[in-house]
Amino acid sequence: MTTNSVAESEEKTVEEETKTGNIESHSEQNKTPPIKSTTNIIHDGLYVTIGSIFVFLFSYAFRIVLSRYLSVEEYGLFYAIWNFLTFFLFFIYLGLDQASVHYVVKYKVENNYGKIKSIILSTLAFQLLTTSIFIVGIFFTARFLEEHYFRYPGSGQLLMLMSVFLLFNVLGGLSSYVLYGFQRLKVYAFYAPVQAFLYLTLFLVFWGMGASLSAPYWTYVATSLVLVLIFLPFSWKAFPFFRHKSTNFWEVTRQLFSYGLPVILTAISSRLLIQ
Repeated sequence: MTTNSVAESEEKTVEEETKTGNIESHSEQNKTPPIKSTTNIIHDGLYVTIGSIFVFLFSYAFRIVLSRYLSVEEYGLFYAIWNFLTFFLFFIYLGLDQASVHYVVKYKVENNYGKIKSIILSTLAFQLLTTSIFIVGIFFTARFLEEHYFRYPGSGQLLMLMSVFLLFNVLGGLSSYVLYGFQRLKVYAFYAPVQAFLYLTLFLVFWGMGASLSAPYWTYVATSLVLVLIFLPFSWKAFPFFRHKSTNFWEVTRQLFSYGLPVILTAISSRLLIQ
């Protein structure tokens, strides 16, 4: 068989494969995702706006209920513990929450699902690690903080209880980042309203069960867990985690920390200026 006949047979084979769809996967991987229509964008924006309104209403009602059910000292203690924990969120979460949103959107446009899985694994691993270390530190220093910082009997136990909220919050927050990155805004828009609604209703439930002083702390822990149970299936549907293989894990991790470090510094500076 001559060289020309071999080349012609190879060209025919390629043409047949193209017609039968055997080499369509490469073109599908490089295909740019469809751009949302103006109508869809308006609908998504409307969902987010309505969600923000409900967040305001439920949050306002929750603060009113807290002020009515708790004494002045108990109310002040709750927000003292809350502000103490949230101050350290900058160091605990390492700025990876904002970084993961940025890079999930970036690699979703590129259809690079292997790197998206690496983002999820890296963010989850480092945030769970730092959160666990912080919670252990809280458990060891709770008695000291109770005596020398909060100066309220039983505040150490309440601080330990409240710190568990941070662990579940990592999982719930990661679910919301995936939903946002994959433009599931109709579901994402319900995250904050559901959270605010759960704060209000679960506080009343725990108070009715006789939790009294510990009711708001149990409320935050239970809410963070319920949010994971509600929104994790939606995030798995948006991104089938076990269907894809992680790629370039350490490269992605380096990108996340490079993006997250300036975020931490900016947040700390802003917090210090406000206080």
